[in-house]
Amino acid sequence: MPYLVKGVTLLLLLSSLPTQAQDCTRPIGRNNMNLKDEYILLDTFPDGTKVSFACAVGHVSAGGSASIICTAGSWSPVRLKCERRSCGAAEEVPNGYVDYPQGIEFGDELVVTCNAGFRLVGKTNKRLCGAQGWMGRMPECEVVTCDPPPPVQNSTFRPDKEVYQYGEVVEYSCQQDYTLSGSRTISCSADGRFEPSPPTCIKVHCEEPVIANAKWIWGFRPPHGYQSTVMYMCKPGYTMIGEPTLTCGIDSQWSPGLPTCQLVTCDPPPTIVNGIFHPKKESYDYSDIVEYCCQKDYTLSGSSSIYCSAHGRFEPAPPTCIMVQCEEPVIRNAEWIWGSRPPYGHQSTVTYMCKPGYTMIGESTLTCGRDGQWSPGLPTCQLIQCEEPVITNAEWIWGSRPPHGYQSMVTYMCKPGYTMIGESALTCGRDGQWSPGLPTCQLVTCDPPPPVQNSTFRPDKEVYQYGEVVEYSCQQDYTLSGSRTISCSADGRFDPPPPTCIKVQCEEPVIANADWIWGSRPPHGYQSTVTYQCRSGYTMIGEPTLTCGIDSQWSPGLPTCHRPTTPKTTTTTTTTTPSVRGCEEPLITNAERIGGTQPPYGYQSLVTYQCKPGYKMIGEPTLTCGRDGEWSPGLPECQADSDTTGNNGNSLALGLGIGLTLVIVALVFCGWYFYGFPCIKTKRGSRSGIPDNVVPKDGEDVAL
Repeated sequence: MPYLVKGVTLLLLLSSLPTQAQDCTRPIGRNNMNLKDEYILLDTFPDGTKVSFACAVGHVSAGGSASIICTAGSWSPVRLKCERRSCGAAEEVPNGYVDYPQGIEFGDELVVTCNAGFRLVGKTNKRLCGAQGWMGRMPECEVVTCDPPPPVQNSTFRPDKEVYQYGEVVEYSCQQDYTLSGSRTISCSADGRFEPSPPTCIKVHCEEPVIANAKWIWGFRPPHGYQSTVMYMCKPGYTMIGEPTLTCGIDSQWSPGLPTCQLVTCDPPPTIVNGIFHPKKESYDYSDIVEYCCQKDYTLSGSSSIYCSAHGRFEPAPPTCIMVQCEEPVIRNAEWIWGSRPPYGHQSTVTYMCKPGYTMIGESTLTCGRDGQWSPGLPTCQLIQCEEPVITNAEWIWGSRPPHGYQSMVTYMCKPGYTMIGESALTCGRDGQWSPGLPTCQLVTCDPPPPVQNSTFRPDKEVYQYGEVVEYSCQQDYTLSGSRTISCSADGRFDPPPPTCIKVQCEEPVIANADWIWGSRPPHGYQSTVTYQCRSGYTMIGEPTLTCGIDSQWSPGLPTCHRPTTPKTTTTTTTTTPSVRGCEEPLITNAERIGGTQPPYGYQSLVTYQCKPGYKMIGEPTLTCGRDGEWSPGLPECQADSDTTGNNGNSLALGLGIGLTLVIVALVFCGWYFYGFPCIKTKRGSRSGIPDNVVPKDGEDVAL
């Protein structure tokens, strides 16, 4: 009724329009859409009428205006787009999976498939995508079950249950004396039945094999059940036709069948030249024996009797008849000393003696017997031999190698760290023993190392073995001089000598016209470093930085501060004096200057060098500039040192060099006295040495 009222109203409105307006017929939309309900009863629409479309059931708008307008008898274009509604993915199915062969939109169907061992619960495995989503309930997959398997006579199975799930296995076992034929296990299959078919239980029994002239050698004893195995062997003189090993089958029969034992026979044996055999027969049974004998003056070579063997032939090979004659005796390491010479006939006699270094086992005199053999048998000469010496912790250094015969000599030496108890040289005696007896190598030990004043060492033990290391450490305020570690050496003493602990303290440097600018403050211990700078108007001769050495002296010596002076012109009386030349800078490869006079180097200048790490000094470390401008006693060399203790030598040379330098400098100061000058007293810290312009008088010696 509401639609009718609206229609009448619309007609009244249309009738009031001007007569030139033209109506529109019923509009037609696109697929999957319809006019809204208020327009479905109208067939004509006045000009200017606006109507709307709605998507059909199961479809949704995909964009575009849903309205169109009637203008002069024509509808505006339909812009609305409708597409099928998507139901999305359905829920998962336990023990199964979902397929979408058509898709997931309105009108499509899904298909549920159960996993192996599961079956569908419900009338159908499909669902339809409706306007509101997937229609109906989701199918379910329940596990496949089997009823109990069929019973088998004379057997049991396990597990015994009322219901079995898919894949469960049942195992059959036969009662005693019964054998299972078929598959021992069956399982619940996907179709709800057990597969394969159940086995059967059979009572298998094979009779004891009866094989004439054969004997049981291995296998089961009666009663013989399924798979029982036995092995037979024919008695001596019989050969087997068939298989020796038998197995009781499921049919209670021996497989592959009983063998037979056939008697062994031999044809007559061969004849021999100058001999005969007996007895003589056309055929010989197994183990029959034939004896051979030779004519006079011949002897049998080989076995005198042969027998019909299990192989159907006579064994061993027939003998031969040869004239009685003994071969030359072959006795290794022996010499003939008396008797017959070849050929050796019956009763020939010879005597042999072993060579030096060998001893005879057997009789030395032999007689040729009627059988062509030497009696009582050839002796042997056995090497007089000593076994390889086994001396723990020792090494062979000279002598013979195995085998060690009589008079062989060897010499052994204990390994480093061991000392020998006994003789090192051994001789193999006639009795096969080493003389005078094997020595022993005893581990070298050391007594405790000497104590060092103001120090301790570790480990502290009563006895130390070869190679053990002792480490020294000084008490507080003391410095270690020498090797920190010493070790128990092969001669039972600690090497190198123990270090000393020195209380190093250098006095405060006193350098006229200089000021301390950096470094340590008193007290100055080992390796303390200070740096000085000359005051304004003074120039430093020497090194500004000093280091406190192990000898409690500043190295490389205190510098001096001099005020530059303007040379004065003076009239002097020319006297003839010996010419004194200065020395050039020493060039010593792989060496470093560690103390002495600074260049330029005048007569009596001193310098001290030490080799760089890894090099050893050959020559003197301290050099003196001579009257001839050459360094005395000659420049040293620094050679590569492969000895790991080489640095200790350099350190010792350095210490001696510095000490010698200090002594020489002191002597030089006082040596001026020999030139007519008094021994000059200098303030502590002043530079020592003889000025370059001081020349010794003729005939005077220079005190060093």
